[in-house]
Amino acid sequence: MTSRGLKIAFGVSLALNLFLIGVGLGGGAIAWKHWKDRPGAGPPLFEAARSLPESEQKALRQSMRAVAMKARPDFEQARTARREAVRIAAAPTFDRAAVAAQLDRSREAEIRGRVVMEQGVLDVMAGLSPKDRAALAPALLRKG
Repeated sequence: MTSRGLKIAFGVSLALNLFLIGVGLGGGAIAWKHWKDRPGAGPPLFEAARSLPESEQKALRQSMRAVAMKARPDFEQARTARREAVRIAAAPTFDRAAVAAQLDRSREAEIRGRVVMEQGVLDVMAGLSPKDRAALAPALLRKG
């Protein structure tokens, strides 16, 4: 093959590769947009809030972020107790009572955290119009 032929083949190969990279990136961007905007992509409360005006959605996110920070220590205690239960359960000698005690601590801490989160949701809902409150009410049925 001549030098000119190699240059043409290289140019065609380069163009084809750039085209395929563009198609891949474009397709990935479109898929990402559809994936992140799909129903059920976020926490149930935020999904239910999609019908609210953007300013109210932003205020809701800020309020719930503050509530989540308040509940965070409880959820961290729950995770710590659960990890300790796993560590004890994996020990050479099985101590059922110790594992059960850690699982109880984990459950109690998680319940405390959920109570904080639920009270926060109720506090937010108390300040909404009946229409907006009705839009958020189904979020109380779901986890997340």
